[in-house]
Amino acid sequence: MPHSAMMVGSGNKTKTCETTVTDKHLSLDVMEPPSKEVREKVRSVFGLNDKIIKESIQQLKEWLELQPHLPKEIDDARLERWLIRCKNSMEKVKKSLDLYYTVRTTVPEIMTGWDTNADWFKSAKKVCYSAPMPQLTPDCDRVILFGLLTSNTKDFDPLDFCKLHQMGLEIRISEDYCMSEIFIVDLLNYTLAHVTKITIPLIKKFELCGIGGCNVRVKAIHILNAPPFADTLIAMLKVALRAKIVSRIQIHGNNLTTLHEQVPKSCLPTEFGGEAGSIAENWGRWTKKMESYNDMLLEREKHNSDESKRPGESPRSSDLLGFEGSFRKLDVDLCDMALPPLDERTKQAVLAEIGLNKDSLKEAVRVLKEWLEQQPHLPSECEDYRLEHWIIGCKNSLEHTKACLDMYYSFKNIMPDMLTERDPAGDWFENITSTVFVVPLPSLTQEYSRVTIVGPVHQDPSKFNMADFCKLGLLFHDVRRCEDVCLSSVYIADLTNFSTGFLAKFTIPMAKKAMEYHKKSFREQITSIHIIGSPKYMEFIMGIAKVIFSPKLFGRIHIHSKGNETLYEYVPKKILPNEYGGDAGPFAEMQSSWKNHMKTYRRWLLDQDKFKSDESKRIGTGINSEEIFGFDGSFRQLSID
Repeated sequence: MPHSAMMVGSGNKTKTCETTVTDKHLSLDVMEPPSKEVREKVRSVFGLNDKIIKESIQQLKEWLELQPHLPKEIDDARLERWLIRCKNSMEKVKKSLDLYYTVRTTVPEIMTGWDTNADWFKSAKKVCYSAPMPQLTPDCDRVILFGLLTSNTKDFDPLDFCKLHQMGLEIRISEDYCMSEIFIVDLLNYTLAHVTKITIPLIKKFELCGIGGCNVRVKAIHILNAPPFADTLIAMLKVALRAKIVSRIQIHGNNLTTLHEQVPKSCLPTEFGGEAGSIAENWGRWTKKMESYNDMLLEREKHNSDESKRPGESPRSSDLLGFEGSFRKLDVDLCDMALPPLDERTKQAVLAEIGLNKDSLKEAVRVLKEWLEQQPHLPSECEDYRLEHWIIGCKNSLEHTKACLDMYYSFKNIMPDMLTERDPAGDWFENITSTVFVVPLPSLTQEYSRVTIVGPVHQDPSKFNMADFCKLGLLFHDVRRCEDVCLSSVYIADLTNFSTGFLAKFTIPMAKKAMEYHKKSFREQITSIHIIGSPKYMEFIMGIAKVIFSPKLFGRIHIHSKGNETLYEYVPKKILPNEYGGDAGPFAEMQSSWKNHMKTYRRWLLDQDKFKSDESKRIGTGINSEEIFGFDGSFRQLSID
């Protein structure tokens, strides 16, 4: 059936004074034209037929003629689709049409500049996609794919993505025939650097133009390949989107089985286990379709509301968006909540130090993923960016990386008390973070080292729990493995508030256990440990450190007993907090931001409990805790007062 069958009327052209949709546009079969059965099914749900549609369209055109502030030029096919999206409610259609033309005036940054010959379009289509899938679901829903084609943040502009989607929606208003839409958002190539470019105001404007102005009915939003910081993005969506839309968000992680239970494979790309071609193929066809509509898209930019002619008061941005349209007070700087992502030049320099570049790192990740697939006792689900950071941490040694991954998953069976049930919303987290701090500083040193400051918040040890302290420290390293890129680590132990009460609760066996896990699972290169604010009983503390640390690491401890001046010989002032004589800002703000940032990983941390080794499937001899720790892993005989 030709596409023209979708439209009220007949013939190979549907011509109006607004635009002309020709066979040139319709011959680009990106979406399958609706069959007679599909049209009848969609219409029947809302009590529509040819007669009712014809009468309703006539009434809407008459209503438009009476609105001095609205354009009159709109074709019958588009009005029919508005009837469907508004469930055959004439009042809803009128409100939606008014809003559709109004946002063209109030949100020009998204609703204008729709030139497919422009440089922004040529660049954006290589960076991100918003692609409709060819077939409808059995329920006559249209599946729309959202995602990034590259992880490079340099050319990513979320505003361009919004424009791309809105241009595609404009075309689908003319061609598509569906009940509602299913969004599939693939976060595979998203990094924290991408998230920092997205603002709550832009999300609200995106919803207003697309879901509001065009009355798009969103049936579900499926999020795939969610990174650990997805909770940060979800939190932004909860603020920006209506509660009804937020309630339809489902996070699938890397699990496609749950997606296939809700979306048929015939409507999914091959990357998601589907049968409808690759993302690149579908997006390529859709961008050609958009380019064929260039004249129409540019023409429709002119059709907006004339607020000077609107009867009554014009809607304010605060009315449309829920708050002032400038949003100056609501702009969110996510860098305040996490480690700022490295710029591309610095990251390439870090990789070059260990003989890597972007391509060789990508190849190393591929090799590791293949290796994981061949290990029957290990989970195969591990995000690419985490594998990248493991490779960097292991100085580009694949064998060391494999050993670390094996131990990382295996230790969860040996140390469940420290490595599972790490809910940052629990009382344990609040108690321990109000007693001690573990805070990475935002900037790297010139040697690409990450500096972390550790110490008691105050002198009261009543809420200090050694097991929770170890759990916090290891959780800290899990979060860093997700987002930190550095060559080595420097630790500053601030013992200013360290009292004998903390010492009484400190257990050597538990500390050794945590250190052994840290060494074997993360292989962190610690170049130095600096102790400041040392108490009178420092010799006793050093005696404990000598038992816990390896001789090599113990030899890298520096005690700065006469103030911080000697510390500056190792750690530059420009990256230290103000309280430590530096220039990087208040430490209290860094401490609070990092604490809150760890909470955004809650969903991911809870999900990680299930990813551990299955020793019953391990080929060869299983791991023995006595061999790992050098003595009985339970440490019962070594507990000391």
